[in-house]
Amino acid sequence: MRFPRFRRNVIPSGEEGRMIRERFKVEDICKKCGKCCFQGFVVCGYYVMAPELPCKYLVQSDNGQRICSVYEKRRELSWCHTVNVSTVRKGLFPPDCVYVQGLINYHGKTVAPQTHKGRIRTALLKRVKHMSCPEYLKKEDWRRFILALSKNSWGDVD
Repeated sequence: MRFPRFRRNVIPSGEEGRMIRERFKVEDICKKCGKCCFQGFVVCGYYVMAPELPCKYLVQSDNGQRICSVYEKRRELSWCHTVNVSTVRKGLFPPDCVYVQGLINYHGKTVAPQTHKGRIRTALLKRVKHMSCPEYLKKEDWRRFILALSKNSWGDVD
C-alpha cells in the first residue's frame, strides 16, 4: 500500500492570502483545543499527532479548554511555535483549527487514520525508539508512549 506524500501547505497570494495572514495575528479566535501543542510526527505521508505527548506546559482549565501555563513567556522557549506563514506551511495546526480554515487542501497535524494505525505504529517505533525525550515533553509521557509503541498498544483506544 502506498501512503500519500506529506507536502507543505500553500498560502494563497493576493487578497485571499492577505486576509488569511491577518487572521494569524488575532489570538482571540483560538479555540484553545491545544492540538497544536501536542507532539507530531510526519510518518507514512501523514502528520500524525500523538495525543499522549502534550507539551509539558499545556494544562486543562476548569472549562475544558487547554491553556499554556507559561503563555506570557512562551516566546522565550525554543520549541514553542506561533501561528505564522512558516508554521502553517509546515502543517503544525490541525485541519479544524480556525487559523487554517479556508486554506484549500490544507494538510495538518491529525490523529492517525484507523485504517493505517498498524503501519504508522511500526514506522513511528522505528523512528523514535532510539530518540531521547524532547525537552518540551514530560519524561514519563515519553516513556509511556515508547512502551505503548513497543507493545503494539499505541492508538488502540481513541
